[in-house]
Amino acid sequence: MYTPKELIKIDTSISQAQKKIEYISYNEEDYRQIILREQALLDYHSDMSAYKIEGKIEGKQEMINTMRKSGMGDAEIEKIIKLSEEIKQ
Repeated sequence: MYTPKELIKIDTSISQAQKKIEYISYNEEDYRQIILREQALLDYHSDMSAYKIEGKIEGKQEMINTMRKSGMGDAEIEKIIKLSEEIKQ
């Protein structure tokens, strides 16, 4: 038989429900601060994902520019990029 604390650790939906119960027990100002903090964390993680994607795009563009400067044609560059993407997967 599991204790309530063990069940909360096992099942994420139980854990989420437990968090909501805890939120309800706070006063309005505490609840507002918790919501604002969660929103800030979500925004932060969203921004970090966008920066990573942006960095990959900029890096790929730098690589393409370098290949062009070395005299490679678009067809060759396209082949190399496709190969590098296949390798990453």
